Amino acid sequence: MSRVWFAWLLGGLLLVPGCAGMSSEPPLTLEDRTRAIKSLEQARARITRGNLVIAKGYLHDGMTLATRGKWLDLVADGHFMLGEIWEREGNLNGAIAAYGSALAASRQIQDRARGVKALNALGNLFLDVGVYDRALEASQEALKLSTAAGDIRSKGTALNNIGEVYRFRGQHLAALEAYREALALAKEAGNTRDAAMILTNMGVVTRSAGKMDEAQRFLNEALQLGNTMPDPRIVMDAMNHLASIHNDQKQYAQAIPYAKGAEQIGRQEKFLRPLAQANLNLGIAEWQSGNQEHGRQRLTEALRLAAQVNDRYLVAFTKLTLGKLALETGDQSTARVALEDSLRLFRELARPSEASQAEALLKGLR
Repeated sequence: MSRVWFAWLLGGLLLVPGCAGMSSEPPLTLEDRTRAIKSLEQARARITRGNLVIAKGYLHDGMTLATRGKWLDLVADGHFMLGEIWEREGNLNGAIAAYGSALAASRQIQDRARGVKALNALGNLFLDVGVYDRALEASQEALKLSTAAGDIRSKGTALNNIGEVYRFRGQHLAALEAYREALALAKEAGNTRDAAMILTNMGVVTRSAGKMDEAQRFLNEALQLGNTMPDPRIVMDAMNHLASIHNDQKQYAQAIPYAKGAEQIGRQEKFLRPLAQANLNLGIAEWQSGNQEHGRQRLTEALRLAAQVNDRYLVAFTKLTLGKLALETGDQSTARVALEDSLRLFRELARPSEASQAEALLKGLR
Protein backbone atom coordinates (compact mmCIF):
# COMPACT_ATOMS: atom_id res chain seq x y z
CA MET A 1 0.00 0.00 0.00
CA SER A 2 1.53 3.30 -1.02
CA ARG A 3 1.93 6.47 0.97
CA VAL A 4 0.17 8.30 -1.87
CA TRP A 5 -2.96 6.23 -1.21
CA PHE A 6 -2.89 7.14 2.47
CA ALA A 7 -2.36 10.81 1.67
CA TRP A 8 -5.39 10.70 -0.60
CA LEU A 9 -7.41 9.00 2.12
CA LEU A 10 -6.61 11.56 4.78
CA GLY A 11 -6.89 14.52 2.45
CA GLY A 12 -10.03 13.39 0.67
CA LEU A 13 -12.04 11.10 2.90
CA LEU A 14 -11.15 12.28 6.38
CA LEU A 15 -10.75 16.01 6.03
CA VAL A 16 -13.66 16.81 3.74
CA PRO A 17 -16.98 17.36 5.56
CA GLY A 18 -19.85 15.07 4.83
CA CYS A 19 -20.37 11.35 4.69
CA ALA A 20 -20.24 9.31 1.50
CA GLY A 21 -23.40 7.46 0.63
CA MET A 22 -25.93 9.71 2.38
CA SER A 23 -29.40 9.15 0.96
CA SER A 24 -31.48 12.07 -0.36
CA GLU A 25 -34.64 10.49 1.06
CA PRO A 26 -36.38 12.33 3.95
CA PRO A 27 -35.67 11.27 7.55
CA LEU A 28 -37.59 8.28 8.85
CA THR A 29 -39.59 7.97 12.05
CA LEU A 30 -38.43 7.77 15.64
CA GLU A 31 -39.47 4.14 15.59
CA ASP A 32 -37.14 3.54 12.64
CA ARG A 33 -34.31 5.17 14.55
CA THR A 34 -34.99 2.87 17.50
CA ARG A 35 -34.83 -0.13 15.14
CA ALA A 36 -31.50 1.11 13.77
CA ILE A 37 -30.09 1.50 17.28
CA LYS A 38 -31.19 -2.03 18.23
CA SER A 39 -29.62 -3.48 15.07
CA LEU A 40 -26.33 -1.74 15.83
CA GLU A 41 -26.48 -2.96 19.43
CA GLN A 42 -26.94 -6.51 18.18
CA ALA A 43 -24.01 -6.04 15.79
CA ARG A 44 -21.84 -4.83 18.68
CA ALA A 45 -22.80 -7.85 20.79
CA ARG A 46 -21.90 -10.25 17.95
CA ILE A 47 -18.56 -8.51 17.32
CA THR A 48 -17.72 -8.87 21.01
CA ARG A 49 -18.47 -12.59 20.80
CA GLY A 50 -16.48 -12.99 17.57
CA ASN A 51 -19.55 -13.83 15.42
CA LEU A 52 -18.54 -11.54 12.58
CA VAL A 53 -20.78 -13.01 9.87
CA ILE A 54 -23.92 -12.50 11.97
CA ALA A 55 -22.64 -9.10 13.07
CA LYS A 56 -22.44 -8.00 9.43
CA GLY A 57 -26.10 -8.81 8.92
CA TYR A 58 -27.23 -6.70 11.87
CA LEU A 59 -24.79 -3.97 10.87
CA HIS A 60 -26.19 -3.86 7.33
CA ASP A 61 -29.74 -3.49 8.66
CA GLY A 62 -28.79 -0.74 11.10
CA MET A 63 -26.66 1.15 8.60
CA THR A 64 -29.36 1.03 5.93
CA LEU A 65 -31.82 2.74 8.26
CA ALA A 66 -29.23 5.17 9.65
CA THR A 67 -28.16 6.23 6.17
CA ARG A 68 -31.73 6.73 4.96
CA GLY A 69 -32.58 8.68 8.11
CA LYS A 70 -29.38 10.75 7.89
CA TRP A 71 -28.65 9.99 11.55
CA LEU A 72 -24.95 10.70 11.40
CA ASP A 73 -24.27 9.64 14.98
CA LEU A 74 -25.50 6.15 14.08
CA VAL A 75 -23.72 6.28 10.73
CA ALA A 76 -20.47 7.02 12.58
CA ASP A 77 -21.07 4.13 14.98
CA GLY A 78 -21.86 1.77 12.11
CA HIS A 79 -18.76 2.67 10.13
CA PHE A 80 -16.64 2.28 13.25
CA MET A 81 -17.98 -1.25 13.81
CA LEU A 82 -17.39 -2.06 10.15
CA GLY A 83 -13.79 -0.93 10.64
CA GLU A 84 -13.46 -3.27 13.62
CA ILE A 85 -14.81 -6.20 11.59
CA TRP A 86 -12.51 -5.58 8.65
CA GLU A 87 -9.55 -5.10 10.97
CA ARG A 88 -10.22 -8.48 12.59
CA GLU A 89 -10.51 -10.06 9.15
CA GLY A 90 -7.20 -8.57 8.02
CA ASN A 91 -8.75 -6.14 5.51
CA LEU A 92 -6.74 -3.14 6.72
CA ASN A 93 -7.50 -1.03 3.64
CA GLY A 94 -11.21 -1.45 4.27
CA ALA A 95 -10.80 -0.82 8.00
CA ILE A 96 -8.97 2.45 7.40
CA ALA A 97 -11.66 3.60 4.96
CA ALA A 98 -14.42 2.66 7.42
CA TYR A 99 -12.79 4.48 10.35
CA GLY A 100 -12.27 7.43 8.03
CA SER A 101 -15.99 7.49 7.21
CA ALA A 102 -16.78 7.34 10.94
CA LEU A 103 -14.52 10.34 11.47
CA ALA A 104 -16.13 12.25 8.59
CA ALA A 105 -19.61 11.66 10.02
CA SER A 106 -18.54 12.71 13.52
CA ARG A 107 -17.02 15.91 12.18
CA GLN A 108 -20.19 16.80 10.31
CA ILE A 109 -22.18 16.72 13.57
CA GLN A 110 -19.23 18.06 15.62
CA ASP A 111 -19.22 14.99 17.85
CA ARG A 112 -15.83 15.23 19.55
CA ALA A 113 -16.04 11.92 21.43
CA ARG A 114 -16.78 9.88 18.32
CA GLY A 115 -14.11 11.77 16.40
CA VAL A 116 -11.44 11.00 18.99
CA LYS A 117 -12.43 7.32 18.97
CA ALA A 118 -12.07 7.13 15.18
CA LEU A 119 -8.77 9.04 15.21
CA ASN A 120 -7.29 6.69 17.80
CA ALA A 121 -8.39 3.68 15.76
CA LEU A 122 -6.77 5.21 12.67
CA GLY A 123 -3.60 5.92 14.64
CA ASN A 124 -3.42 2.26 15.62
CA LEU A 125 -3.97 1.03 12.07
CA PHE A 126 -1.46 3.40 10.50
CA LEU A 127 1.05 2.04 13.02
CA ASP A 128 0.24 -1.52 11.94
CA VAL A 129 0.92 -0.78 8.28
CA GLY A 130 4.03 1.29 8.95
CA VAL A 131 2.80 4.72 7.85
CA TYR A 132 4.17 6.53 10.87
CA ASP A 133 3.68 10.12 9.71
CA ARG A 134 -0.06 9.47 9.31
CA ALA A 135 -0.18 7.62 12.64
CA LEU A 136 1.42 10.60 14.35
CA GLU A 137 -0.92 13.05 12.59
CA ALA A 138 -4.05 11.14 13.66
CA SER A 139 -2.78 10.59 17.22
CA GLN A 140 -1.78 14.22 17.74
CA GLU A 141 -5.21 15.38 16.60
CA ALA A 142 -6.81 12.84 18.96
CA LEU A 143 -4.60 14.12 21.80
CA LYS A 144 -5.65 17.71 21.12
CA LEU A 145 -9.37 16.89 21.03
CA SER A 146 -9.31 14.58 24.07
CA THR A 147 -7.34 17.13 26.11
CA ALA A 148 -9.89 19.83 25.27
CA ALA A 149 -12.72 17.47 26.24
CA GLY A 150 -11.03 16.35 29.48
CA ASP A 151 -11.29 12.72 28.31
CA ILE A 152 -8.51 11.05 30.31
CA ARG A 153 -8.81 7.60 28.76
CA SER A 154 -8.79 8.81 25.14
CA LYS A 155 -5.90 11.15 25.93
CA GLY A 156 -3.96 8.20 27.32
CA THR A 157 -4.70 6.16 24.18
CA ALA A 158 -3.46 8.99 21.97
CA LEU A 159 -0.28 9.38 24.04
CA ASN A 160 0.30 5.63 23.86
CA ASN A 161 -0.04 5.74 20.06
CA ILE A 162 2.39 8.67 19.89
CA GLY A 163 4.80 6.62 21.99
CA GLU A 164 4.43 3.80 19.48
CA VAL A 165 5.34 6.11 16.59
CA TYR A 166 8.48 7.20 18.42
CA ARG A 167 9.33 3.58 19.22
CA PHE A 168 9.04 2.49 15.60
CA ARG A 169 11.21 5.43 14.59
CA GLY A 170 13.86 4.35 17.10
CA GLN A 171 13.33 7.39 19.37
CA HIS A 172 13.35 5.35 22.59
CA LEU A 173 13.53 8.19 25.12
CA ALA A 174 10.68 10.12 23.48
CA ALA A 175 8.63 6.92 23.36
CA LEU A 176 9.18 6.21 27.05
CA GLU A 177 8.20 9.77 27.95
CA ALA A 178 4.91 9.43 26.08
CA TYR A 179 4.27 5.99 27.59
CA ARG A 180 4.94 7.20 31.14
CA GLU A 181 2.43 10.02 30.73
CA ALA A 182 -0.10 7.61 29.26
CA LEU A 183 0.48 5.14 32.13
CA ALA A 184 -0.08 7.86 34.72
CA LEU A 185 -3.40 8.74 33.07
CA ALA A 186 -4.47 5.09 32.94
CA LYS A 187 -3.73 4.67 36.64
CA GLU A 188 -5.53 7.94 37.44
CA ALA A 189 -8.59 6.66 35.60
CA GLY A 190 -8.33 3.28 37.33
CA ASN A 191 -8.09 1.58 33.94
CA THR A 192 -6.17 -1.62 34.60
CA ARG A 193 -6.38 -2.92 31.03
CA ASP A 194 -4.92 0.25 29.50
CA ALA A 195 -2.20 0.29 32.16
CA ALA A 196 -1.25 -3.29 31.29
CA MET A 197 -1.13 -2.50 27.57
CA ILE A 198 1.08 0.53 28.16
CA LEU A 199 3.39 -1.47 30.44
CA THR A 200 3.72 -4.01 27.64
CA ASN A 201 4.73 -1.25 25.23
CA MET A 202 7.22 0.08 27.77
CA GLY A 203 8.69 -3.41 27.95
CA VAL A 204 9.01 -3.51 24.19
CA VAL A 205 10.75 -0.15 23.87
CA THR A 206 13.19 -0.85 26.71
CA ARG A 207 13.97 -4.18 25.05
CA SER A 208 14.71 -2.28 21.82
CA ALA A 209 17.02 0.00 23.82
CA GLY A 210 18.89 -3.06 25.10
CA LYS A 211 17.66 -2.76 28.71
CA MET A 212 16.53 -6.36 29.10
CA ASP A 213 16.13 -6.45 32.89
CA GLU A 214 13.98 -3.32 32.87
CA ALA A 215 11.97 -4.69 29.95
CA GLN A 216 11.25 -7.92 31.81
CA ARG A 217 10.08 -5.95 34.87
CA PHE A 218 7.57 -3.99 32.78
CA LEU A 219 6.35 -7.13 31.01
CA ASN A 220 6.04 -9.20 34.18
CA GLU A 221 3.95 -6.41 35.71
CA ALA A 222 1.74 -6.38 32.59
CA LEU A 223 1.46 -10.18 32.75
CA GLN A 224 0.43 -10.03 36.40
CA LEU A 225 -2.26 -7.45 35.65
CA GLY A 226 -3.48 -9.52 32.70
CA ASN A 227 -3.82 -12.62 34.83
CA THR A 228 -5.58 -10.66 37.58
CA MET A 229 -8.33 -9.22 35.35
CA PRO A 230 -8.18 -11.80 33.61
CA ASP A 231 -7.54 -10.63 30.06
CA PRO A 232 -6.21 -13.28 27.65
CA ARG A 233 -5.01 -10.75 25.07
CA ILE A 234 -2.90 -8.87 27.63
CA VAL A 235 -1.50 -12.16 28.93
CA MET A 236 -0.71 -13.36 25.42
CA ASP A 237 1.05 -10.16 24.39
CA ALA A 238 3.19 -10.09 27.54
CA MET A 239 4.13 -13.76 27.11
CA ASN A 240 5.04 -13.18 23.46
CA HIS A 241 7.38 -10.34 24.35
CA LEU A 242 8.94 -12.25 27.25
CA ALA A 243 9.58 -15.13 24.84
CA SER A 244 11.21 -12.71 22.41
CA ILE A 245 13.50 -11.35 25.15
CA HIS A 246 14.65 -14.85 26.09
CA ASN A 247 15.28 -15.59 22.40
CA ASP A 248 17.32 -12.38 22.15
CA GLN A 249 19.42 -13.57 25.09
CA LYS A 250 19.78 -17.07 23.60
CA GLN A 251 17.81 -18.49 26.53
CA TYR A 252 15.75 -20.73 24.25
CA ALA A 253 14.65 -23.23 26.91
CA GLN A 254 13.13 -20.32 28.87
CA ALA A 255 11.52 -18.84 25.75
CA ILE A 256 9.62 -22.00 24.79
CA PRO A 257 7.14 -22.11 27.75
CA TYR A 258 6.16 -18.46 27.20
CA ALA A 259 5.79 -18.98 23.44
CA LYS A 260 3.74 -22.16 23.90
CA GLY A 261 1.49 -20.46 26.43
CA ALA A 262 0.91 -17.58 24.03
CA GLU A 263 0.28 -19.98 21.15
CA GLN A 264 -2.35 -21.88 23.17
CA ILE A 265 -4.21 -18.66 24.04
CA GLY A 266 -4.05 -17.49 20.45
CA ARG A 267 -5.62 -20.69 19.13
CA GLN A 268 -8.33 -20.70 21.80
CA GLU A 269 -9.24 -17.03 21.39
CA LYS A 270 -8.53 -16.79 17.63
CA PHE A 271 -6.09 -13.90 18.10
CA LEU A 272 -4.45 -14.31 14.71
CA ARG A 273 -1.89 -11.50 14.77
CA PRO A 274 -0.30 -12.39 18.14
CA LEU A 275 -0.68 -16.08 17.22
CA ALA A 276 1.66 -15.40 14.31
CA GLN A 277 4.15 -13.85 16.74
CA ALA A 278 3.88 -16.86 19.08
CA ASN A 279 4.68 -19.22 16.21
CA LEU A 280 7.62 -17.03 15.20
CA ASN A 281 8.98 -17.18 18.75
CA LEU A 282 8.49 -20.93 18.90
CA GLY A 283 10.12 -21.38 15.50
CA ILE A 284 13.22 -19.46 16.55
CA ALA A 285 13.49 -21.22 19.93
CA GLU A 286 13.00 -24.72 18.51
CA TRP A 287 15.39 -24.13 15.62
CA GLN A 288 18.08 -22.73 17.90
CA SER A 289 17.51 -25.63 20.33
CA GLY A 290 18.53 -28.01 17.54
CA ASN A 291 15.18 -28.97 16.05
CA GLN A 292 15.43 -27.38 12.60
CA GLU A 293 12.41 -29.13 11.07
CA HIS A 294 10.01 -28.19 13.87
CA GLY A 295 11.42 -24.68 13.77
CA ARG A 296 10.81 -24.41 10.04
CA GLN A 297 7.22 -25.63 10.44
CA ARG A 298 6.52 -23.02 13.12
CA LEU A 299 8.09 -20.26 11.05
CA THR A 300 6.07 -21.28 7.98
CA GLU A 301 2.88 -21.12 10.05
CA ALA A 302 3.92 -17.72 11.41
CA LEU A 303 4.40 -16.46 7.86
CA ARG A 304 0.99 -17.77 6.78
CA LEU A 305 -0.79 -16.09 9.68
CA ALA A 306 1.13 -12.83 9.32
CA ALA A 307 0.19 -12.66 5.63
CA GLN A 308 -3.44 -13.48 6.47
CA VAL A 309 -3.74 -10.49 8.81
CA ASN A 310 -1.59 -8.28 6.56
CA ASP A 311 1.09 -7.66 9.21
CA ARG A 312 3.85 -6.56 6.86
CA TYR A 313 6.49 -6.15 9.54
CA LEU A 314 5.91 -9.66 10.88
CA VAL A 315 5.96 -11.04 7.33
CA ALA A 316 9.29 -9.32 6.73
CA PHE A 317 10.83 -10.47 10.00
CA THR A 318 9.64 -14.05 9.52
CA LYS A 319 11.07 -14.11 6.00
CA LEU A 320 14.36 -12.80 7.40
CA THR A 321 14.37 -15.62 9.95
CA LEU A 322 13.49 -18.24 7.34
CA GLY A 323 16.31 -16.88 5.20
CA LYS A 324 18.77 -17.35 8.06
CA LEU A 325 17.53 -20.90 8.61
CA ALA A 326 17.86 -21.69 4.90
CA LEU A 327 21.44 -20.40 4.95
CA GLU A 328 22.25 -22.66 7.88
CA THR A 329 20.90 -25.69 6.03
CA GLY A 330 22.75 -24.78 2.81
CA ASP A 331 19.64 -23.91 0.77
CA GLN A 332 20.99 -20.74 -0.82
CA SER A 333 18.25 -20.31 -3.45
CA THR A 334 15.49 -20.37 -0.80
CA ALA A 335 17.55 -18.08 1.41
CA ARG A 336 18.01 -15.55 -1.39
CA VAL A 337 14.29 -15.29 -2.16
CA ALA A 338 13.35 -14.94 1.51
CA LEU A 339 16.04 -12.35 2.22
CA GLU A 340 15.23 -10.29 -0.88
CA ASP A 341 11.55 -10.22 0.10
CA SER A 342 12.37 -9.19 3.66
CA LEU A 343 14.78 -6.47 2.50
CA ARG A 344 12.13 -4.98 0.20
CA LEU A 345 9.49 -4.96 2.94
CA PHE A 346 11.79 -3.50 5.58
CA ARG A 347 12.72 -0.68 3.23
CA GLU A 348 9.04 0.01 2.49
CA LEU A 349 8.36 0.08 6.24
CA ALA A 350 11.30 2.42 6.89
CA ARG A 351 13.01 -0.08 9.21
CA PRO A 352 16.73 0.53 8.47
CA SER A 353 18.13 -1.69 11.23
CA GLU A 354 16.30 -4.81 10.04
CA ALA A 355 16.91 -3.91 6.39
CA SER A 356 20.65 -3.75 7.04
CA GLN A 357 20.56 -7.28 8.49
CA ALA A 358 18.90 -8.67 5.36
CA GLU A 359 21.22 -6.69 3.09
CA ALA A 360 24.36 -7.95 4.89
CA LEU A 361 23.20 -11.57 4.55
CA LEU A 362 22.43 -11.09 0.85
CA LYS A 363 25.88 -9.62 0.24
CA GLY A 364 27.35 -12.76 1.76
CA LEU A 365 25.54 -14.79 -0.89
CA ARG A 366 26.98 -12.86 -3.81
